Amino acid sequence: MKRKHCGSTDANSSTTETLLNWAENNGAFVSNMRFTHTDVSLRGVSATCAISQGKPIASIPEKLILSYTTATASSIGSKINSYLLASAAETQLLESKGDPFARQVFILSCYLAYENFHAESSFWQPYLESLPSDFNLPISWPLIESNALLSGTNLHFIVQERQAMLREWTDLANRALTPTQFTMDQILWAYSAISSRSFPRHASRSQFDLTNELEVLRPGLEVSEICLYPVLDMMNHKYGQEIVWESSKETGMRFLAASDIRENDELWNNYGSKGNELLLANYGFILTSNASDHAQITLNIHERDPLYAVRKGAFESLGLTRVHRLFSGAPQLDAALLNAVKVLVGSEAEVMRMKLGKEDLGKKVAVSSVMALYALVQGALDKMESGSVSMDAFECSSAVQVERRNACREYRNGQHAIFKNELESCISTLKILVGLDAPETPQYPTLITNHSPLLRKIGVMDAVDKLLQLPEAEEIFDPETILALNLVYECHLGEESQFSDFFKKLEKAQLDAAEIMGEAASEVQEYYNDAIAPFLEQSDFFSCDCFSASRFLWASSVVETHGVTFNDKRVVSAMGLDFAAESSPDGVLFGVVY
Repeated sequence: MKRKHCGSTDANSSTTETLLNWAENNGAFVSNMRFTHTDVSLRGVSATCAISQGKPIASIPEKLILSYTTATASSIGSKINSYLLASAAETQLLESKGDPFARQVFILSCYLAYENFHAESSFWQPYLESLPSDFNLPISWPLIESNALLSGTNLHFIVQERQAMLREWTDLANRALTPTQFTMDQILWAYSAISSRSFPRHASRSQFDLTNELEVLRPGLEVSEICLYPVLDMMNHKYGQEIVWESSKETGMRFLAASDIRENDELWNNYGSKGNELLLANYGFILTSNASDHAQITLNIHERDPLYAVRKGAFESLGLTRVHRLFSGAPQLDAALLNAVKVLVGSEAEVMRMKLGKEDLGKKVAVSSVMALYALVQGALDKMESGSVSMDAFECSSAVQVERRNACREYRNGQHAIFKNELESCISTLKILVGLDAPETPQYPTLITNHSPLLRKIGVMDAVDKLLQLPEAEEIFDPETILALNLVYECHLGEESQFSDFFKKLEKAQLDAAEIMGEAASEVQEYYNDAIAPFLEQSDFFSCDCFSASRFLWASSVVETHGVTFNDKRVVSAMGLDFAAESSPDGVLFGVVY
């Protein structure tokens, strides 16, 4: 993928020639490289001669690597570091987002902006003049464009977060460097240059001894620093391109030929396996048919959750992450993602069991976690699709806007395909969990609902329908109560019940209903005796001895331990459980799974 630059071809030829001369005069080896211009906005690098495998393509010495170390050694960087060391509050503000490279990028941005403002006297002038005046990244698009083209996408959120961050950085830089004052546009330009052209390199810890407060300097972690590599950073990205490079303080950075290169072949770099969201955000382009494309989904633990501390502790102790990637064509749901969702939806006891290493919490938690994931992904998809309306309605008035809209459409299409694939995986997983995936017995799912065709034809549902004609009955016979009555009766039928295997498993488990229901046990039995029993006494069907307060308590405990809710009509329909949706006014399917 080719980079963008600004200005005429003639002007850029002169600028790049100056850049190459400057690099060579300072010890760089760049004679194998030639800049090529396909039009006024695209530039690449080609080989001036044949290069054999293993031979150098180009190299630049350490003095031409514009790094975090370079920035901190300057008067600007030193002054910012001193200011941050003296103010814990300012340091906390800078590192509040949890980005381990925030401090590096901030200081390097300030240094780059300062050098660019004083370019005529800067050692880096030839390099700075070779950089675009506008990197055409979404973070710098006019507000009306970014809102229209990115509305509803995760990239829109990223852009807004970065813009807010850069406003904070501008204010922080001005407080640290008074009387020197930066504008937001200056910091934005420098940040865009670093975002689109920098790469981290491994560094020794001794390089950072003079600051000794980097977030990345944690025991057991390798140290990296952000660097810009003049001339070398002009090579365009090609997915899957094999590259070989060597880096050291003594020799600088050197690119070697991974295979034989012919004269006039384009010389490629490889930015790594990046999805279109990151490519568009950081580099300003996307790849069609990007094999590394993915969607990002974030799991939030809300502080108002009564189990906030428990869930947060489980995330930390189990090493779970909040941010996960979804890939198109993934054959099944990611186990790490499902475990993280289980922590979000599980009860306190279930979360504590996970902390003890017990991942299998039963089908109830499994179903609930997949349903929660489905809702999260479907919500992201719905939000993105609603935002597509704004994009389609946006009227382009320039070729640049057309290009941006096309890139955003391709990005959206990729996200849409990934979300749809994840939803299909959720449905497939749910079918397995409730037994709908067994081709030999597709009509016998391991799911008991109030509207299951496997319930006794003349049974609880018919009797309840008649009782619902009585005044105030609807307030008593909610779906959960009806399900408990169905469980009592089906268990009473023994082998005659289509669900006899389920009740045998419950019997083996020897579950204690009173223990499961805890303090609510007595309330459940009182509610049965005072509210439910008076209605049941008016039905001949419920005169059966199997209906009692103790059995209702048992059934309620089964609902507590095995109950699941399918509260999305799309899920119910995709699973082929439309019979339940048709029988339920709101399309909600409530049952127990075993």
